[in-house]
Amino acid sequence: MTDYEKFKKLLALFVRHLESKQSGGKDVPPLGSGINQIVEGLSDTSYGEISVTVNYNPSSDYASTRCNLEWMDGDNRTGKNVNCGEGNSGWDDDRRKIKKLYVSQFKDGRHEPRYEKEVFALDLFSPDPPNDKLKIFFDEYVKLYNLDKFIKRNYMAQIQKHIDLLESNNNIIFTGAPGTGKTFIAQDIAAQMILGNVDADKHKQSTNLGNSGRYKLVQFHPAYTYEDFVRGIVAKTSGSGVSYSVENKTLAEFAEKAEKDKEKAEKGQKPPPYILVIDEINRANLPAVLGELIYALEYRDRAIETMYENPNSTTAPKNKKLTIPSNLFIIGTMNTADRSAGQIDYAIRRRFAFVPVLPKILDDAADLHNKHKFEKELFKAVSELFVKNYTETDIDKLIPSEHLSPEFKPEDVWIGHSYFITDDKKTKDIRLQYEIKPLLREYLKDGILKSTAKEKIDKLA
Repeated sequence: MTDYEKFKKLLALFVRHLESKQSGGKDVPPLGSGINQIVEGLSDTSYGEISVTVNYNPSSDYASTRCNLEWMDGDNRTGKNVNCGEGNSGWDDDRRKIKKLYVSQFKDGRHEPRYEKEVFALDLFSPDPPNDKLKIFFDEYVKLYNLDKFIKRNYMAQIQKHIDLLESNNNIIFTGAPGTGKTFIAQDIAAQMILGNVDADKHKQSTNLGNSGRYKLVQFHPAYTYEDFVRGIVAKTSGSGVSYSVENKTLAEFAEKAEKDKEKAEKGQKPPPYILVIDEINRANLPAVLGELIYALEYRDRAIETMYENPNSTTAPKNKKLTIPSNLFIIGTMNTADRSAGQIDYAIRRRFAFVPVLPKILDDAADLHNKHKFEKELFKAVSELFVKNYTETDIDKLIPSEHLSPEFKPEDVWIGHSYFITDDKKTKDIRLQYEIKPLLREYLKDGILKSTAKEKIDKLA
């Protein structure tokens, strides 16, 4: 059973049992009266163990917060409960039926509700799979118990989803406004595929990726050429004069290395992955930089003729072949707010899967490392210049702000969460005065934001 299925059964058992006890009925197996009971097959989840407490209260019988589900930390109680609310608030007027359940934290002698949902909406007693409302209820309960673990699990599920897409398509591009963490995600994908884990210490992770020999990051720019990226003629000077030779550049060199490792892999074994991250991929003239490799990006493991001979060829004369092997994966990042950057034409676009990345609220404890802080209120104030529903994670449900020009989509220009991460050096004031406000004023000048946003930008603090 999944965590959701276990939780649905455990919650249904808990509700039926309390209602039976409260109306004077017999115990509903396997629950009796007592604290911290463990229900075999239902209490164990991938996040931890949930105990059941059924405790009689002389003043309210079983209609009290003494009866609850509770996350356990080993043998210790955590005070993080699901219950029927303070003062019988979750029961009907006759205290016979439970109408509402609460996720709450026991603190300073009382239960503080954090989330609530009507029992009928949770659909506890049907044979159907857990519905979305029950899943959200469980997620809220997990977040109360272990926000760090919950966020990491959800993030890793997202990373795995991207890996699945990359392995099926070989080439993906993350799109989004500046500061949305596109390169950050690309590097975490590489770490998971090459190193087998994502490290919270990004400096350490970057070092380990570099040492692996199977990871490269290049940044495109308007002057970048085919001869910089694939193969080109290089002039070398010596005492006798100048000589010219063809050299493999980043892609050809990396592709040959990946192909050799692929050939070494035993039959039936998965060859080691190689990851090439191309930052700001749309800033270069892509058709000119890629040339005939547009074909090779789609048809992996097939040799193509390039403009220059292969310097490592053993044939005479040297051949011009280049193969992009199937174990070389390309991840691009694309800044959608930069109108000066070139657009990607349809032929190249067909070879890549495009993944939008939206700004999001970060949690100081779970998302950030080394005493960094996320300025949530500032993020909210700036985000409302672009969208009305800044907590939305579905790109198709974003509602543009009245301050955003109708010529622009929010997901293309809404500045990202990394602008709102501060520490001892990059304080909130430095971020705001020298990074955020100048960018927003540039947006005003370029007509991305309407003039109505000027006053709000000036008042940001």
